[in-house]
Amino acid sequence: MIHPLGAGLRYRRSVILILTLWIAMILTVMAYSTAYELRINLRLARQSQDQLRARALARTGLAKAVMDLRNDKLLGRADPRRLLNDCFVDVWAQTEDKTDIRFGGGRYTVRVEDEQGKLNINFIDQRSAPILGFVLFRIAEFDIQTANMLSFMILDYQDSDSISMAGQGESEFMFWTQWAHDAMPSEVDEEWTFIPRNSQILTLEELLQFPGITLKLLYGDPREVDRRRPRSLRRNEDESSILADYITLGPVNSLNINTVSQTVLEGLLRVALASPGGAPGIATKVADYRRSREREREDSACITNILELESAGLDRRSINDMLNIMPIGTISTLFTITSRGEYGGISKTIQVRVEARVEHYRINPDVPDTYGRRGGNRRPRLRDRDLEVIDPAIRVVAMREL
Repeated sequence: MIHPLGAGLRYRRSVILILTLWIAMILTVMAYSTAYELRINLRLARQSQDQLRARALARTGLAKAVMDLRNDKLLGRADPRRLLNDCFVDVWAQTEDKTDIRFGGGRYTVRVEDEQGKLNINFIDQRSAPILGFVLFRIAEFDIQTANMLSFMILDYQDSDSISMAGQGESEFMFWTQWAHDAMPSEVDEEWTFIPRNSQILTLEELLQFPGITLKLLYGDPREVDRRRPRSLRRNEDESSILADYITLGPVNSLNINTVSQTVLEGLLRVALASPGGAPGIATKVADYRRSREREREDSACITNILELESAGLDRRSINDMLNIMPIGTISTLFTITSRGEYGGISKTIQVRVEARVEHYRINPDVPDTYGRRGGNRRPRLRDRDLEVIDPAIRVVAMREL
């Protein structure tokens, strides 16, 4: 027979053992939980540091591109012939020293795009709109008539009046709404209507509201093209199937004949020439002429005067007709820099639109008011140029992270 006191002791011991095991289990779980949270926090902290380092590497790429643009403008200004021209042999356009550059434990890739090698759709008019139409026809599945109508729709979207250019006096709202439903029913839903902006387009994404303009057409298939690295795997002058590689927005309305794509150039020639059928051949000759200049690298690898196009088969009258449709030059001032930094498997991309200009100003130590910058048009009036400063200014127009 078990004594009651002994049974009570054994019971109390069992209870104490169970409580001890339970407490030990709780403490073990808490320890594992704390360790897991610590590992998560450490991982998040490491990722945050890697993000900062990746962003810093992207900014390093930006600094490299800005330095190249400044050096290019300085070299042009130092040339006694003052050949301030921009083309694909310039230091800013080179890619070998801007691709997968190892730095600070990571790497960066940066590209500089000449925005004046693209068609600025903020400044298209009734004569130049078919250039945009030809680009749409060439890279998208539009027939030439539909592509031209889309270009006029984009023009009507921006102009200040309410009369359609293609509708014989009909209102923009009525004409384009009906046209889209009749000509492109599969591209618009039943409730789609044309709503004009009556001012300039601010972002390329606004084009997505037009029938047939898709994200894939505008920026490329995301499975094939990294939007954060536009044109980064191609030479600047290579042709593309992406609309954003041919059009731009901004305050500068001119084409650089050295950097304009062959597709945009052919579209311009089709509008300007009396016989549009010759446009493809002449555009090819111009592209070949540019490449021959780059290979020879004689006085200048760039075209220095628009009249040099006579060597590519254009007569003086055709050149003047081109200039009447759109300003054409050999110098660029508007560029887009896209830089991606990579560190620890994390990448950050920064895109900056800049204006690059050579500025002149004079410093007079005795007159503090002259420390400020003076416009280039004031320079010839200055008698004493001993303290004249030449500054290749790179000014940021817009910046964003992609």
